[in-house]
Amino acid sequence: MSEVTRPATVVLVGCGVRGQNYASYALAHPDRLKIVGIAEPREYQRNLVKTHHGIEDDKVFTDWTSLVSQPKFADGVIIATHTRLHQAPAVAFAKKGYHMMQETPMALTMEGCQEVYNACVENQVMFCSCHVLRYSPAASKIKELIDSGAVGDVVNIQHIEMYGTIYSTHATVRGYHRRQEMCGAFVLAKSCHDLDLISYWMGDKKCTSLSAFGHLSHFTKANKPPEASNRCWECPVERRCPFSAIKNYIEPVKNGFTGFPVNNVSDVLDVEHVTEAIKTGPFGKCVYDMDNDVQNHLVIGLQFEDGATATHTVVAFSELNGTRETKIFGTMGEIRCRFGEPLQYTDFRTRKTTTYTLEAPGQDVPEPLKHYWGSDYNVIHCFTKALRENNAASIQTDVAVSLASHQMAFAADQALTHKTVVKL
Repeated sequence: MSEVTRPATVVLVGCGVRGQNYASYALAHPDRLKIVGIAEPREYQRNLVKTHHGIEDDKVFTDWTSLVSQPKFADGVIIATHTRLHQAPAVAFAKKGYHMMQETPMALTMEGCQEVYNACVENQVMFCSCHVLRYSPAASKIKELIDSGAVGDVVNIQHIEMYGTIYSTHATVRGYHRRQEMCGAFVLAKSCHDLDLISYWMGDKKCTSLSAFGHLSHFTKANKPPEASNRCWECPVERRCPFSAIKNYIEPVKNGFTGFPVNNVSDVLDVEHVTEAIKTGPFGKCVYDMDNDVQNHLVIGLQFEDGATATHTVVAFSELNGTRETKIFGTMGEIRCRFGEPLQYTDFRTRKTTTYTLEAPGQDVPEPLKHYWGSDYNVIHCFTKALRENNAASIQTDVAVSLASHQMAFAADQALTHKTVVKL
């Protein structure tokens, strides 16, 4: 079997939802990718992936350190651990010679990101960061139009993420991203993808300075209704609360829905187990009683070297969850796009507006990889292609690109924390 036609082999470090999603590519395309080893401390998730992928017992580990201590037995590694555990395995696997796909962020500090970068460069391993938005049909079409000269010189970009009440109350109020000490700065966790996109669209223009403003609004003890209890299950005002855990988790699973965020609260996705998780676990607590300390709305201002500007806004208070909208203003035209919907381009020279219908995920895309408009599928597909061809040309988000995007995120967090303008 030739190098190009054989399936690439990877080990999976972290078998949670994101890890399982990426691994589903191997089930859909066994001729392209094979999962040959895993590391996961949780027994249920570990056994689930082991069974689905037919992994041999001696290639199943409870921690990544045991896996990386073995002689190298795969082409690459997918690192899909908890956020705070991205840096150490990335450095260790790079030193072992594994090509790498890593969930963002690279690390929780700029020094940690630099260490990952150095390890990859020094050991000549290919690196693919899961800045998945770059791989979306909307981002690609916008880049194509800009590079073609359709909008002339880009003067301003306005980019907003409505990450929504369901996502925000799940992740940044009740969940694992509710405190900066758990998973790093909110700007890093939430906006590194979007800052990467803005940089991607600006092309050769370098960001020279950033400012940032944000706040934690509403989800505080001061806003708790006087008659509310500390759990939704027994709360007298639950029916009129828009952030009810019963509405967000139990009622969806009763209607047959087991996707996000339901799949984050219980291993077994049925009414009985999800209900028990809401009765006893953190996702059933009152949103006004949590120890959350991260912002739920944020605006970042960016200045680029030729005078171009950009703003990135994140806001939790929206019915839309994880939706992005972008406007690109150029000297010769403008682009308007809500990701997942048709894109509109207006040419100032002809006053003509053209609508582009963007390609939806195809039949060969597994359901778990349709997230972000098929971007999850595209990133693992490009990484697999790079492994099979031993050529990084298909990777859009290499280690240098990712390091630069993270630098912008850390600068924005510094601006937010110290209420100042940070120069790069």
